[in-house]
Amino acid sequence: MKAYEVVIDPILEIFAAGSVPWRRPWDPLVGLPRNIRGTPYRGIHLLTLGCQGYESPLWLTVREVTERGGRIRRGARGTPVLLWKWPDRVDDADDDLEPRRWP
Repeated sequence: MKAYEVVIDPILEIFAAGSVPWRRPWDPLVGLPRNIRGTPYRGIHLLTLGCQGYESPLWLTVREVTERGGRIRRGARGTPVLLWKWPDRVDDADDDLEPRRWP
């Protein structure tokens, strides 16, 4: 599955169901999607996590759940979060290398 499909397909499903994905189901005074430490998510994650339809804007990893003594229900499914990084910079001294080709 391509990264853009992970982001776009759930949003298209929400549109098909007749909902507007950027309308948050939780109290707007509570805030935007954030991890359990309080760090708000940025970029496309605001939309992808906010469209999940949960009342709480808090998100945890499996490790954070188990460290706090919790358990994940059998059959539960996770929500994909995309990791995005800047590509490594190519120095000018490496002129003999071919330029990078992006897919």
